[in-house]
Amino acid sequence: MTTVTPVPVFTLYGESLNWPTPDLLHCESIHSRSSLYEWHIRIHQHADIVQLLYLHKGSAEIEIEGVKTHVSQACIQVVPALCVHSFKFSPGTQGFSLSFSSPLVALFEQRFGQPLEVLARPGCLPVNASRHRINALFSTLQSEYEGDGLAREIMLHSLISALLVWLNRQCCAGDGGVQRPQRNKAVMRQFSKLLERHYREQLPVTEYARRLGLSVTHLNTLCHEFHGASALA
Repeated sequence: MTTVTPVPVFTLYGESLNWPTPDLLHCESIHSRSSLYEWHIRIHQHADIVQLLYLHKGSAEIEIEGVKTHVSQACIQVVPALCVHSFKFSPGTQGFSLSFSSPLVALFEQRFGQPLEVLARPGCLPVNASRHRINALFSTLQSEYEGDGLAREIMLHSLISALLVWLNRQCCAGDGGVQRPQRNKAVMRQFSKLLERHYREQLPVTEYARRLGLSVTHLNTLCHEFHGASALA
């Protein structure tokens, strides 16, 4: 009889603490944790945390849901909640790991006015020509995270917003139109939620479009496509 070994569930790899920080995020270098485990972060998952692993220099064998990929170029690996994964880094690898708790993801989705699909599915995004900009973003994030400067939370959220905008743009650019129907459905689901939440306030269509990050024309087009009526109707 074969014994199935359960996949460990951590908040942060190797720690038993529920959440080791008063913030809704955690930022650390790859070196600070991986060097403690001989550069091998073994198979595990996170129940309600999304992680972004930024590989700046070095190489890694990344295993996501049983699929192994060797990467040696600068890239960002998205690890959604409950995604089984492991990392085996070459010694001396440079980069950062950024962890978001679920409430923080929800906060940024509210600000974006739509679900952040780029955080909902695993993906490895090369940074290519944006390498210096992305490295500066992560470096500044870690510096702000570890410091206690004036308006620290505002600065952290600004940096995260810039990073999420970049990720979202890469995700949309790489879809090649294949994922557009799914994105449109997600927008319509968000529109329905907004209607249910605010129907007593009788908000104008322009306000709904603004919150969804769309033009009124685009919102009307989607409403006709999915519901056969205008947004106002």
